[in-house]
Amino acid sequence: MSPAVKPPPVLTAATDADTAHRRLVRTFVAAAQTGDLTELEELLAADVTG
Repeated sequence: MSPAVKPPPVLTAATDADTAHRRLVRTFVAAAQTGDLTELEELLAADVTG
């Protein structure tokens, strides 16, 4: 009898990278729609300096 193959684990929580990516996309889209780049600039600057 062959050993049972386990299915991959179900991901229930977002990783830090997923969360950061979602925030970047939301901020980028909001800046593109409104023309207000302040929050996007702050987010990008924090990534460079932090």
